Amino acid sequence: MSHKLLNKRVVITLKTGIGVEGIPTQWDDERVFITYPDNDNYTIIFNPSENIMMVSVFAEEEYVEPPPEPNDRIVEPPEPELDHFEPDPQLRALKLADLHLQKKEAIREQLHHHFKNNKVATPRAPTYDTPNFQK
Repeated sequence: MSHKLLNKRVVITLKTGIGVEGIPTQWDDERVFITYPDNDNYTIIFNPSENIMMVSVFAEEEYVEPPPEPNDRIVEPPEPELDHFEPDPQLRALKLADLHLQKKEAIREQLHHHFKNNKVATPRAPTYDTPNFQK
């Protein structure tokens, strides 16, 4: 019986409820090799006498893949208009390390300017008090 199913399109329903559709290329008591016509993938079903619940066989003339239906509903969004960016040729010539050093120097100047212009207020003297536990 199983040799009649070789190289025909079948749908095998396993006892777990999973359906496997493909073309069996090898079928024996230990395993069944199912290949897929549209790619190189395959499925192996071990112990087919225990695991297979039902096999549906399709006639060869039924196995014609329908052409994909055109989907007119999909409209691609227009390309967003990006502002044209012209990099400064002097900045482009600088290396990444030079830019890193310039960033460090700019941060150092900002901190120097901040501490030079902002005075630290005189700190208040702390007040010490005995806790009152009788409240």
